[in-house]
Amino acid sequence: IAINILTNDKVFKAGLRRKMRKAAMDRNYLASVLAGSGLS
Repeated sequence: IAINILTNDKVFKAGLRRKMRKAAMDRNYLASVLAGSGLS
């Protein structure tokens, strides 16, 4: 589920590994990804 959410994210143009690392480091990016997917 998490991989699908990150691959569908279009805010941060990067590879999946960079998106995973950014979500782990940056709480604001994590919140925006979850809000954009409708899970938050």
